[in-house]
Amino acid sequence: MNYRSSSAVQDGGQPTLLTSRFDALEDAVQDLERQMGSVNTKMDTFETTMAAIHNQLKAMKESNDKMTSQVTRLELSIDSRFTEMDDKFTNLESSMESSMDSRFKKMDAKFTKMNNHMKKMDQSMDTQLQGMNSRVAELSSDVNSGSKEMTQKNDKTSIEKWRRPCC
Repeated sequence: MNYRSSSAVQDGGQPTLLTSRFDALEDAVQDLERQMGSVNTKMDTFETTMAAIHNQLKAMKESNDKMTSQVTRLELSIDSRFTEMDDKFTNLESSMESSMDSRFKKMDAKFTKMNNHMKKMDQSMDTQLQGMNSRVAELSSDVNSGSKEMTQKNDKTSIEKWRRPCC
């Protein structure tokens, strides 16, 4: 409906005033419509930007979730490997310790056996040396007695030689 051609007010100067007011109002409405169009465009751009940001944030969250999952798997793998290595080291250490203990016990047993054998040999040699010392003492005594007898016989023979007249 065209309000300009309407003659609701029949006053002489009033239609012109009303027309100019109506034109101003119509211009204001058109300006407001342009501004609303601009605001709508800006709102659409803002909504598009927000949707893009939302999509980027969603993609970043998904990427972060994937990285978190990968880091968790890596941590579990590293923990598993360290546990496995620790178990192997502990088993190896225990095995070496047991082996060394066994070797030391064997060596200790050999040293104890050798020490006992040396003590027996020492006692046997002491006994043999005591026996030899006894025999040497007996022989020495026998030699001394025999030497005295021979000296006495020799002395008698010498005395008799002096007593006999010669040829």
